[in-house]
Amino acid sequence: MLRRILFVGNGVTLAHICRPLQLAHRLDPHRYEVHFACDARYHPMLESLVGQFHAIHTQDSHDFLAALAEGRPPYSSATLCTDAEEDLNLLNKVQPDLVVADFRLSMRIATTLRHIPYATITNTHWSPYFRGRYRLPDMPDLWPARIIGARRMAQLAEVFLPPMFARYAWPMTQARRKFGLPSLGILQRVYAEADHVLYAEAEEMNPMVTVPTHHHFIGPIVWEPPIRLPYWWNALPDDCPLIYVSMGSSGSIDLLPAIVQGLANLPVCVVLSTAGRTTLKHLPDNVHTADYLPGSRVAALAALVIGNGGSMMLHQCLKVGVPMLAIPSNMDQQMTIAPFVARNAVLELRLASVSPESVRNSVMKMLSSQRYHQSSKAISQVLASYDPTERFATFLNTLFGTDSAPFVAMNNAVNAIK
Repeated sequence: MLRRILFVGNGVTLAHICRPLQLAHRLDPHRYEVHFACDARYHPMLESLVGQFHAIHTQDSHDFLAALAEGRPPYSSATLCTDAEEDLNLLNKVQPDLVVADFRLSMRIATTLRHIPYATITNTHWSPYFRGRYRLPDMPDLWPARIIGARRMAQLAEVFLPPMFARYAWPMTQARRKFGLPSLGILQRVYAEADHVLYAEAEEMNPMVTVPTHHHFIGPIVWEPPIRLPYWWNALPDDCPLIYVSMGSSGSIDLLPAIVQGLANLPVCVVLSTAGRTTLKHLPDNVHTADYLPGSRVAALAALVIGNGGSMMLHQCLKVGVPMLAIPSNMDQQMTIAPFVARNAVLELRLASVSPESVRNSVMKMLSSQRYHQSSKAISQVLASYDPTERFATFLNTLFGTDSAPFVAMNNAVNAIK
């Protein structure tokens, strides 16, 4: 009998779509019936998915990122209740044996009410078992930052974060109460409340206390749609370092002009992905742009990557041993890069410090030092020990009591072809 698995991606950022999509792509269709739900605007990305697509509404990305930048809860209780009703209808339609979701907070309400096993994909810093120090990036739109400055507010993160976290958790408490469910309390429980928690990171990189048996480190999940290289790719010079720049779907796109200006007069070749979010004009001769680029392929050829520090792009470059100059603009990005900054594989450039001069100096510092490249190479060896699709197969094997060996063999065959 085929086990029916419903994957759910939250369209507020691309990573929350790509991570469950990567796991869904590699499942054996002879063993699992795959269903994938996300906002209809991402449907073109699912062309190669062997499974059924279900369109659901998700919050507008711009509104979500604006709320984070201003320190407001990204979801209201009304939105969560509406989403939960849609989730209940989806569960009634699909009748899954398991739901695997990435940051679809309302799905926990629906799966609890329908008594369906639920697994959430998340990052370790959103776990109640995380024991690292929480940090804030420069967030100039927060009201305290307007008074004392973004840098000073970041320095006082221990003061501002507890009330901020409580404020973020409150809408979920209200929504759960409307469905007759108890409060989860702290924000980390809201984000990691599930029958099974799948950490999309390497266990060695993050300070955690001993986690329960239903928490699993499956490793960094990297996926990208099949994208052709642009027409100018084969004409790029091969006698200078390649710098790959992308602020992704959630970074500060307004920084690109300063980054481009900072790289303009350096002896480097710059390839820049705008993620379709902006159009840059009057570019220097050493800068080449495209809406989208095959990130893993480009990162493997780069000497350095410049990005927002988000999980997807960060692990794209570290998996191939390439360091990153990270400019985080929200707390998730700030926390994602933290263990790699400490290990000298990532250099952080604070948002408030970004200028052509600071970008130029940071890039020259990283290119002239072997420390960053040696550290990123060492981390790539740790990350290489994680195959998230294989670990996910092992998780399913434990959950359903099926033999995962055929899946692993199929996955290895696919990787060999690549």
